[in-house]
Amino acid sequence: MTWTVLPFEQPAGRFYAGVVDARELLSVVKFHERHFDADTLSTSGGVQRGTATRRVLEIAEYAASLDASFPTSIVVAVPAGSYELTQRDSTDPTYSLEFLPDRGKSLTIIDGQHRLKWLDNATEAVASFQLPVVFVLEPTEEEMAFMFATINGKQVPVSKSLIYDLFEVTDGRSPQKTAHEIARELNADPASPWFRRIKMLGRKTPGSEESLSQGTLVGRLLPLISAHPDEDLQRILRKVPVEPSPRSVFNQYYRDDEDRFIYRVLLNYFTAAKSTWPDEWTSRGYLLTKAVGFSGMMMALERIAAAGREQGDMTQEFFKRVFAVASEAMRSSGRDWKSFGSSGKGAAEIAKFLTDALPSVMSGPREPEHSS
Repeated sequence: MTWTVLPFEQPAGRFYAGVVDARELLSVVKFHERHFDADTLSTSGGVQRGTATRRVLEIAEYAASLDASFPTSIVVAVPAGSYELTQRDSTDPTYSLEFLPDRGKSLTIIDGQHRLKWLDNATEAVASFQLPVVFVLEPTEEEMAFMFATINGKQVPVSKSLIYDLFEVTDGRSPQKTAHEIARELNADPASPWFRRIKMLGRKTPGSEESLSQGTLVGRLLPLISAHPDEDLQRILRKVPVEPSPRSVFNQYYRDDEDRFIYRVLLNYFTAAKSTWPDEWTSRGYLLTKAVGFSGMMMALERIAAAGREQGDMTQEFFKRVFAVASEAMRSSGRDWKSFGSSGKGAAEIAKFLTDALPSVMSGPREPEHSS
């Protein structure tokens, strides 16, 4: 099977574009989705999100119309050893991209999964579609992850949990990867209050007690690590020094490669919360472990952790003292973890109760400590 392709250059490298019959493309591509294993608490697989049946049906309905079109490119990864690329002529800018017949379905979809999922089950319609395809030759798993995140993270409402999870396959450090790894450990550590309670990849495991999405956790943690994480990532990719974020309470620990200390602070913080409000933590009827409660607690953590850092105290006992004062203030005001709205305003109210407790618990300075 041979297709005519035209090379083009972008900052990320060289790509090859061609027009391909859908039936031919389906004969050589495979769908490689990312999965979460509820037993091992780990994620694995490709860069693709799980198939959304509703989305496939929507595309099928649209494709049956007279003016159906799919003008945007399918992006496909071509592994080493599965192809031969030859220039047609020194004066011809096009190339011949031939796929070796014994390699079977060796190509992997980077972007365009749902369009092809529908076509894969629409035998009569497949023949009428030609598709623009961009071929990425021999990309690493890291490059595929970055490409998927770039295409979908800002342009299409893909689950943020999946976007952040893809940083697991990247080499080196970044604020996104650190935040993802902390989220994963909070979910996998039996000593964590969030043990098996985080919706990894943004999807709830059937029958589980998961109440918080990975995307919400990472999204709230990132600003505490860096004020400009996307800019940091681009600098890291270009091998340019990353600027400090002094107003982000965890930035210096991140820059000093002390991710483990950041994890311990979060473990102390939420263990103290669970200890202060044990019934609210375990009951589904309260907001404490849902997105609004978590968001309010993370909004407050910026100031609370900064105060603890000044005193050299970010232990569970320090956080318990803050929460004890906040709990009493809530009770005196006739509020509890059911009374806050499930919105940004509710999260801001929670944060205010927590940070207003700080003056009552602040004491003299102590030597900095990295213990739990």
